[in-house]
Order: sequence, then C-alpha cells, then structure tokens
Amino acid sequence: MKKIILIQLLCLSCLATAWAQKADSLYIFRFVQEKDVFYVPWRDNGGQLEQLVSLLQQYKEAITAGSIPLYINGYCTGQPTHRENLRMAAIRSNRVKSELIRRAGLAEEHFITANHQGSYKEERNVVTVTVRIPVDTREVAERDFSDTDDTDDTDLKAAQPQEPAAQQTVQQPKNAVQQPENAVQQPENTPQQEKESVSSVSSVSKKSPASPSRKACIPLSLRANLLRWATLTPDLGIEWYATPHISILLNASWTSWSWKDKDRRYALWNLSPEVRHYLGTARHGYLGLMYHTGEFNYKLTSTGRQGSYHGGGITGGYLWMFRPSWGIDFHLSAGYTRAEYDTYTLAPTGIRVYKEHNASRNYWGINSAAITLIWKIGGNKQ
Repeated sequence: MKKIILIQLLCLSCLATAWAQKADSLYIFRFVQEKDVFYVPWRDNGGQLEQLVSLLQQYKEAITAGSIPLYINGYCTGQPTHRENLRMAAIRSNRVKSELIRRAGLAEEHFITANHQGSYKEERNVVTVTVRIPVDTREVAERDFSDTDDTDDTDLKAAQPQEPAAQQTVQQPKNAVQQPENAVQQPENTPQQEKESVSSVSSVSKKSPASPSRKACIPLSLRANLLRWATLTPDLGIEWYATPHISILLNASWTSWSWKDKDRRYALWNLSPEVRHYLGTARHGYLGLMYHTGEFNYKLTSTGRQGSYHGGGITGGYLWMFRPSWGIDFHLSAGYTRAEYDTYTLAPTGIRVYKEHNASRNYWGINSAAITLIWKIGGNKQ
C-alpha cells in the first residue's frame, strides 16, 4: 500500500513538473497572398484577436511591468526576393502590433519583434503572437494536490519571472500551428537577425524603445530629369512615399538662355506635382495623375512667343532600381494643356514689336516625357 501511494505521489509530482514546463500561448493571424492589410474578419483572425486581447487585458499589469514579454513573429513567402519577403513580413507585423496597441492599450516597448522568410507551409503569410506567462512551480504543485481550487488570479499576475523551464501553459487556440524550433523568438536578436530585419521594425528590447534615428527615417527620393538636363534645363524633384504603393511627387525646372544679341531666346519655369500608385509587390510599374503649370519665352525663329500654360493628365512608367538606393524612372504622361501667349518680333534696335495679343492654344496628347535619375535617401529601398 505504501508503494502504491508513493508511486501515485511521484506521478502527480511529474505531472505538476511537466505542466510547469515552458509552453507558450500562440496566436496566428493570416494574411492574403501579396497583401499587407490586416483583414480582421478574414479566416479566424477575428476570433484569434478577441482571445488575445482578452488575455492581454487580463495580464496588462504584468506586461507593462516587463514580467511578461510579447513576441511578434512575421513570416512571408511568395515575394520575388528575400529582402522583399522580409519587408512584407515587417509591414504585416506592424499592422498586428498597431491593432494590439490600440485595443489593449499597450506600447511599442512591450513587444519583441522578429521577421523571417517563411520556409514551411504553415509559415506562409502569417504573423504569430506568443505570450509567455511565468508561474511559480510551488503554486502549480499546491494546485494539483489541493482539494479545492482557490488560487487567486492576482497572485499569478504578480508572480516573478522564472526560468524558461517553469512557465504556465496557456490554452492555445484550436487552430494554432506549432512553430518550428528554429523560429522561437529570443529576447534579443542574433547579429544575423539584425541584418535581415527591416530597420523600421527590427527587434526591440523589452525595456528600450526604438531608437530615435529609426523613427526619423523619412521615405524620400531625390530626382533629376536627364532629358531636361540634356537640353540645358536644370530640373530637380522630390518624391515622398506615403505608403509602400502611394507617393506624392513635385518636379521643378527653370532655365534662361539667349544668344545672337538676344535675337534668340529660350527661357521657362515649370512646376509639376503628381500622385502615383505603384503596382504589384515589386512596385516597378506605376500609374498616376499629374498637373503642370509654368511660363515660357521662346524665340527660336524670327517670331517669338511669350506666355503661360497649365494642364494635366495621366502618367505611367517603369522604375528600375539598379542599386538599393539608385534607379532610373522611365516616365510618360498624356493629357490636356492650354497655353496663352503673345507673339512678337525684335526690331533692329532690340525693341519687341508685338504682333498678336492673348493668343491661345488647346493641346491634347503627350505633354511630358522623362528619363529620371532616382536617389532614395530614406525608408525602405525597393
């Protein structure tokens, strides 16, 4: 009888120890192929989000105190390159993280983020959130051998973090997929992970927020239209990427040349704002809307024209990045332009003699073409 009782006690002790071993609650959020938008109603994302937010609110005090780390893992496959897979995974991780910050009242410093190129079928286009809730092994044993379950939840929240081998098992969602061993997050990234993670969402220490320099990294590019420079018309532009697919661009040109004792003249200024939408995951091709306005003074023959113009149209083109920060933009736009001008000739004394006032012309067709050199100075390089 003593042997039977001893065996039962040993079994209960083993069960209690096994139950206290490291086991994480894993929540999986799935994304549509080639999309970075977090669709909450899609698949089981809504149910997973409700369970996770409820858990985070229950242990919010311990999370904000740094006792319970939250691990975000982004996985992506299907992009053309390894770098673009990491970029897409990073964007998706940020989407999920923002939703949790908004719903559970957390902050960026409470998350430890890592992003990977998925290598298994279950890792395709998902973001996982792992919550590790430490528990005292003695409380586990007392709970197993006690006749009544009167453990106070506040004791569990206030428990100090133990070694990874003494952590509580939180019930996993029924459709959760087990992560491979090599994908379990560590409190700090390895040097290799640091190289692969996108700078805007690289792993964050539990107690240290993201560095200010990364937050200040603005996605911009400087532009120079080589065709205009070839015609001795200085041209510069700037492009701001509001999202990975939407950008706002402004180009400006100016020149003033005269020769043959000012009998010939070529002068103009031009401003051209534009909104673009880059297509596909590679974001090489694009479509957009542009507006241009300016003034001109051309006298390349015996008759000169001086006036102003404005118009707009549809733009399209292709962006070829031959270096991470350098590229060539092949651009064409077609639409409507209206010009209003005066015509004139020059008398032998150099005085302008106007022939026609307030002439106008309406033009439909190609209104700009460009081969532009691009230099990206911030944000993610394509």
